[in-house]
Amino acid sequence: MESTATLSTIDRAEEFLLEGESQQALDLVRTLYGQTLTSTDRGRSLALEVACLGQLGRDDEANKLIVDVMKEEGDDFPFVLAAGIEFSDLGENTHAEVFLRNLCEIEPNNPVAWFNLAIALGRIERYEEAAQAYAKCIACDMNFSEAYVQRAYCLEMTDDLDGAVAMYHAYLERVPDDSEGWKSLGIAESDRKRFEDAYAAFRKALEHTDEAEDVYFNWAITAVRAGDEVELDRCLTKLQDLDPEGWRTLLTRADYEEAEGHIW
Repeated sequence: MESTATLSTIDRAEEFLLEGESQQALDLVRTLYGQTLTSTDRGRSLALEVACLGQLGRDDEANKLIVDVMKEEGDDFPFVLAAGIEFSDLGENTHAEVFLRNLCEIEPNNPVAWFNLAIALGRIERYEEAAQAYAKCIACDMNFSEAYVQRAYCLEMTDDLDGAVAMYHAYLERVPDDSEGWKSLGIAESDRKRFEDAYAAFRKALEHTDEAEDVYFNWAITAVRAGDEVELDRCLTKLQDLDPEGWRTLLTRADYEEAEGHIW
C-alpha cells in the first residue's frame, strides 16, 4: 500500500520536472532514499530520477543508475511496469520503450505488459507497432476490452479501415453500452463510405448517451459525404433543438459542405 506522504512526494517531484524545475524535482525524489517503498513507488522514483538527470545533462549518471537498479529489480514486474509508465508519461520515450519491452520479455503472456507498451508506442505515433502490441494483448486475454478499441484507433491511423471496423465490433460485443464506441464505429464506417452502416452505428450511440449533440454532428458530416439532404436537414434540426445557442448548431449547410470539401 502506498503511503499518502510518499505518493505526494512523487507527484510533487513529477510536477516540478514537468515545469522544468529539474534540480528541485531531483532533490525531492532523493528525499525518498532509505525509505521502504512499494515496487510501484520505486519504479516511478527511478524514472523521475533518471529523467531529472537527463534534463540536467548528467546522462552518464542516469545510465549508470538504470544499470545498477535493473541488476537488482529488473525482474520485478510492478517495478518495471511503473517505471515504464512513468517514463512514457514524462515523454522519455526511449526509456519507456526499453522498460516496457523488457516487461513483455519478463511475462510474455501478461496482457498488461503488451497493453502499456502499445500505449507508449501510440503516444509517439508508431501506430502500426502499437496495433501489433494491442494484438498481443488480446491474444493473451480475449476479454481485455480496452485493447480492442485502442487497436481500432491505431488501425484507423494506418488507413486500415476494414480492420478498425472489425475491432470496433469486437469491442462493442463486449461493451455494448459504450456510446463513444458506437460513435467511433459510425465515423469509421463513414470514412469507408458505408453510410447506412454509419447511420446504424450512430443510432446505437444515441441509445446509450445523454449527450447527443456530438453524435448528430458526426451524423451530419456523414450525410454530407453521402449527398443525403434528407438526413442532413434532420440532423441540423436535431442539433438546433438540442442546443440553439451552441456554435455547432449555428453551422449552415454551406459550413458542413466546406468542412467536408463537398459541393452539392
